[in-house]
Amino acid sequence: MRMPEEDVSEIVRLIAEKKSLSEDEVRELVRRRVEEFEGLITEYAAALMVAKELGVQVSGSKRSLASPLRIRDLVKGLRNVTVCARVVAVSPPRRYSRKGRDVVVVKLLLSDGTGVVPLALWGDQAKMAEGLRPGALVRVRRAVVREFRGRLELSLASGGSVRVVDEAEASVPPLEEVMPDELKGGEVTVVVDRVMRGAAFSRVAGERRAVVCVRGRDAGNGSLVRVIAWGGLTSALEGIAPGATVRFMGLKPSSESGDYVLGEWTTVEVLKRGGASEGRALLPSSVRAAERLRGLDVEGLVGYVEPRGAYSASVLLHDDASGVLLRLPISLIGDLLKREPPGGFTDVDAGSACQMRVYDADVQGEDGLLILRANPWSEVEVSDVELSAECPRVLLLREARGFFSARLTITDLELRVAVYDDGDGRFRRQPVEGRGRPLAVLRLTLEDGLSRVRGLTNDWGVVERLLGVGYEDALELLESSKLLSEVVDYARGEVRGSEWVVYGCLLRPQAGSEVAVVFKVEPINPEYEIRLVEERLRELGEGGLVGEEEARAQEEGLQAQEEDT
Repeated sequence: MRMPEEDVSEIVRLIAEKKSLSEDEVRELVRRRVEEFEGLITEYAAALMVAKELGVQVSGSKRSLASPLRIRDLVKGLRNVTVCARVVAVSPPRRYSRKGRDVVVVKLLLSDGTGVVPLALWGDQAKMAEGLRPGALVRVRRAVVREFRGRLELSLASGGSVRVVDEAEASVPPLEEVMPDELKGGEVTVVVDRVMRGAAFSRVAGERRAVVCVRGRDAGNGSLVRVIAWGGLTSALEGIAPGATVRFMGLKPSSESGDYVLGEWTTVEVLKRGGASEGRALLPSSVRAAERLRGLDVEGLVGYVEPRGAYSASVLLHDDASGVLLRLPISLIGDLLKREPPGGFTDVDAGSACQMRVYDADVQGEDGLLILRANPWSEVEVSDVELSAECPRVLLLREARGFFSARLTITDLELRVAVYDDGDGRFRRQPVEGRGRPLAVLRLTLEDGLSRVRGLTNDWGVVERLLGVGYEDALELLESSKLLSEVVDYARGEVRGSEWVVYGCLLRPQAGSEVAVVFKVEPINPEYEIRLVEERLRELGEGGLVGEEEARAQEEGLQAQEEDT
């Protein structure tokens, strides 16, 4: 669209007057500028560019453009611009702090087939974007052309407006023809089952950034969908609740995880409000059979915690059949590490246990037990539950089914102590200014004469019974890590090869060695053990689970132990 000749002539006369040039010389400069851009800009825009290059200030009235201008003809500094274009995308609202108060900005991405330009709507102007959808044809009046981060951008001057117009009022190609390539695709409709909020440290920003994840099923094919928003874009997902149906347009696929990332120009449209209940969590023994490896909700009893550096830990969740290892940031398990008594997650005598539910974890690998990794938006719930399970006595570990008690030999053990600093939310080697809670990390090798299992516990009661070092002792000894190591090394030599009655839960993963979560240990009572073996002999007889020779050998060993005692 060409501007009126009198507007161009007026600018030419102004340049000629200010720079002592002839009007023909100025027009030649304008013509060359138009040719340089291969006709992509108008004579009016070229005249303004020449004026700017020669240092001639054109008054605001002469720079006003009441007639519609093509996007490709926009030049920094133009005022009172009118543009007819199609809405390509509507950005989520973003909040900024300006002069001590919060300001909302919504941006429209506009295209008329000749170019693409964003329009920023600040404060109350943002209401003009309500109801606008990609494909709408709009007329923008009284806009100003600015430069933002190296790109041209429109903003509205006082009295500016954005109005939807009829298709007959302007000749603009349809949406599919003006849509930028980078915004094509990335459209999905999600039936939401959970909305999760968290925070993660950003190396780029040098600080923790808010993150929100909307998880659900693709309304078309039923597959898992996760839409993730970071930083200021999280506000676009406010108000979305489980049970809602939401259409996203202009998402960015994540090459690493197969998820979608909310971008600056993502359009979020709630088709149906939420209200449905959330789904059930998987038990640890059911995770392997799950239909997917991402976005799993898992619930189980807390069996064991092992620090992994200063800010993360592995948590063993289990039921009475199997378990999984969850790798979690320490920020999610602070409540777990503050529990009393420290490390006592299961009390079989009191009939209580600690239960954890983790929302949205991904399968990462396998090391005997299946390993799951929490995401930056994963959520954790910790609660106390009643434990109705008993620990029936078995002679051999192969007889154990879940919770059990058995006479076992400790052939090796290793104790590490980490200090949880709840003030800084991290693990340390030693308390700082008397602040911190020691976490016992005890690994045992247990044998019954025929088989061997790995035993794991954080229970200070077990540590004190075996090594003579309790929770309060550890607080004092940790002032000198060398002294604690010497005490533990001496006690470990005394414990190796000794027999104990071990109470725990035996986990049998499909691959790898068995693991026993240890709840408590008690000294051997030889008289009771002899009586137990004799009763089992009478029950089983020859050819049972325990052969007569094995039982007799156990009985003779117990009698010798009783005589020594």
